[in-house]
Amino acid sequence: MDEIPSSHSDRDIRSYICYQLRDIGDPDALNDDEVDKFVRMADGLFEWARLACEFVKIRKGDQGPKERYSNLVLRATGGKDLLDTMYAIILKDVIEPTPRALARFRSVMRQVLWASEPLPFDSLNAFRRTFRVESDRYDVGIILAVMAPLLSGIINKAAPVRALHSSFYEFLTDALRSEEFFVEKSDVHSNMAFASLQVMKKGLRFNICDLETSYLANSEVLDMDQRIMRNIPHYLSYSCRFWGSHLQETVLCKWLVEEVHAFFDSEKVLFWLEALSLLNAMKHAVANLSASEKWVLVSNMTI
Repeated sequence: MDEIPSSHSDRDIRSYICYQLRDIGDPDALNDDEVDKFVRMADGLFEWARLACEFVKIRKGDQGPKERYSNLVLRATGGKDLLDTMYAIILKDVIEPTPRALARFRSVMRQVLWASEPLPFDSLNAFRRTFRVESDRYDVGIILAVMAPLLSGIINKAAPVRALHSSFYEFLTDALRSEEFFVEKSDVHSNMAFASLQVMKKGLRFNICDLETSYLANSEVLDMDQRIMRNIPHYLSYSCRFWGSHLQETVLCKWLVEEVHAFFDSEKVLFWLEALSLLNAMKHAVANLSASEKWVLVSNMTI
């Protein structure tokens, strides 16, 4: 496919910037020369233009849009690190430079980065409320509420939280690029495995969808989708399907072995299989059982 001429790309980016900043009135409205400077700085990257517009529109402290524009022009650089510089500028603007804030940022972003599938706000919080360490049980909104320029699912909390551009994930997981915002896996899988087991322990029950009879196949229950939505929230569905995938990524430890033992020694394991059947996700039963067996056999222990 022929490359799009740079003049066409610049024209489209200019139109985009003008549209995004259309509601900024005097005295903060950008003039033609300032818009043209943004276009040149974008260097053909729509994602840079989008982030620049988001940065300018953020209302923070005593800075108006014009001041934020000037601040961005002074701090942004060009070349191959164009997006990296923009990510760093935005993160430094919205995350307080304190050890506590940075630690919470990394912890919440671990959940987002290493979830087996993107999770919405409520599910992220449901898991965090059951993390093993009490100091980790805070509302993810403390961090995510200011991350709308970089993540979806922040304004519409029913939507999964995920990066708006894949390069943001790449930036966060490269220590040389993200520096103080670097996010490593650390304890995310042990936290998510433990939390998933706790969610299943609390949420699973016999006949979870309140079916009137067991003589009908799941496919014959006319309102099955509605029953699942009412009784199996997303975080419980996720736990049933992916607890083993998190488990197999953890280092074997006594307290997690005890939780796995407790799960298999209880009637909850039967309710887990019932939930997977209702979710049409029985393939995950084999995957989770296999993962847990391999995990335990690492240290010659048996469930």
